[in-house]
Amino acid sequence: MGLSLCLEGLCHTYSSGVVIELTSLQLAGGKPAALTGVSGSGKSTLLECIGLLKPCQCERYLLGGFDVQNLHSERERALFRQGHIGFMPQSGGLIDFLSVRDNLRLQLELALKARGEGGNKGQYRQLFEEACALAADLGIGSLLSQYPHQLSIGQRQRAVFCRALAAKPDLLLIDEPTAALDPANAHLLFALIAQVCRKSGCCALVITHDEQSAAQFATRCALNGKLSQLRTQQAAAAGQSLNFNVFSPLPAAQREQLHEISEMTAAVTQCPVAVSGEDR
Repeated sequence: MGLSLCLEGLCHTYSSGVVIELTSLQLAGGKPAALTGVSGSGKSTLLECIGLLKPCQCERYLLGGFDVQNLHSERERALFRQGHIGFMPQSGGLIDFLSVRDNLRLQLELALKARGEGGNKGQYRQLFEEACALAADLGIGSLLSQYPHQLSIGQRQRAVFCRALAAKPDLLLIDEPTAALDPANAHLLFALIAQVCRKSGCCALVITHDEQSAAQFATRCALNGKLSQLRTQQAAAAGQSLNFNVFSPLPAAQREQLHEISEMTAAVTQCPVAVSGEDR
């Protein structure tokens, strides 16, 4: 049985009192999903909660059959995050004073240590060889000795992607990977993400504004202020679903005023999600 993610009843409260509630999220291994929506709608916060970077309450969180809620201390969560979750942030993601090769080495060392496999040199060598092979497939195999500042934007993005996947995480979380790319390179990067994730079998969730490029994923989850909750038959068939809402604890009158403002500014006060999935 392949990897899967099952999450229910996730709730995060901002300091302002606004609450994000993720009703349910199911991801199948090897089938990357994309969450699209306007800026300020809570996409990145959602990603950080799933990645154990932000505090939240959760009724159920299973990853590959492991109950993440059994991680009670921050140290336990940090080790699990390091060993089993790969991140591709919107910016950064590489250590500036290390070459691409050494960035890969460091990622592997930290992940294996977090899993309790730090002394397994055979496993380390195998993963490093596979990471270098992935870099070659991504067109940056000849750039492993280069430093981040010596790479183009597209090359850095592919290097960060390679680093995030180096230790073969169970879950890959990607935040706005094409924000600094032109449309052609953005489409290419999404194609690479889809191809590699399907081959590795990991669960993957991508946050993006680029709906056109995200359309090549099996499932797309659109987030804005006008859609109503929906789980389509196609999404159900793909084994993935997402119901996501943002609630404000303000009085109804103030909430209506904020909603009118949000429609004009593309900021979201209440934003159910529509899920549409099409195998392409």
